[in-house]
Amino acid sequence: KVLQELNRKLNPILSHLFKLYREANNQINTYDFYMVFKETMPRDIILDYVKEQAQENHSLETLLDKPDAFDKISLILFMQAIVDFEMIGILKPAGKGHDVMEKCIWRGL
Repeated sequence: KVLQELNRKLNPILSHLFKLYREANNQINTYDFYMVFKETMPRDIILDYVKEQAQENHSLETLLDKPDAFDKISLILFMQAIVDFEMIGILKPAGKGHDVMEKCIWRGL
């Protein structure tokens, strides 16, 4: 429910990450992918939204007090989107671990 409300305030997270996915090579470095994702997210809108939610959920206040709050929030959103991509079959780990991911969609479709 919270993610749906956030998607109403900005473009859906999956569509944002999919745009980045389309621009990436067949082999995607996970850290670089995350950094591009984080840098292209609307920081102010997300932090304002979390501040609104913190009025109802006081555990979020602890998160917002830290200087790396946006980094943590963007990492959560990124990880959720990556898992969704893996579940629908357009991304998979390349080799051991998740340092590098591989696209699973044929080009030109």
